[in-house]
Amino acid sequence: MLDSSAPLVDAAAYRGAMSRFCNGVTVITASSGAGVHGMTATAFTSVSLHPPTILVCVGTQARMNAILASCGRFGVSILREDQAELAMHFAGRGITPSVVFESYAGVQVIEGAIAHVVCEVAAAYAGGDHTLFLGRVMACRANDGSPLLHYRGDYRRLHDRQATGESRSTQRSRRRRVSDGSSP
Repeated sequence: MLDSSAPLVDAAAYRGAMSRFCNGVTVITASSGAGVHGMTATAFTSVSLHPPTILVCVGTQARMNAILASCGRFGVSILREDQAELAMHFAGRGITPSVVFESYAGVQVIEGAIAHVVCEVAAAYAGGDHTLFLGRVMACRANDGSPLLHYRGDYRRLHDRQATGESRSTQRSRRRRVSDGSSP
């Protein structure tokens, strides 16, 4: 059990170190009596292939925490690189883009995302100021596109060989020349 009475590290140092970890950006969606709710989450990961299971971390003070604890099913939309305004909107940053939901496997998800996952809440665990929700995957699909990333507190795009037009062999060759001291 975590003892939260004494901080182990400085909060600003911890936040700075964790901001160096690049994450994909998701929007978690769930329905309640008041309609569809969404929340931007970067604390999301695959946990298991057998059975297919994911994990999402939600702040204990977030409205989504109570919704996930009571609704039973939720959706995860992995955002496409041009959906940063949606991420900001669902993070509560005052941006109000046009939000289009679509129904997938009985759950509302963000239209146009690069992947959708529909889950049943399998378990919930306390983790400091967050709740860790395990979701048993009931349905999933992947779409074309590149992901929206979160790095050092900002949204970013993936720059890869598709963006540069270089083949993998050209990239490997360039890296070898740089690592052995040759000019790029």
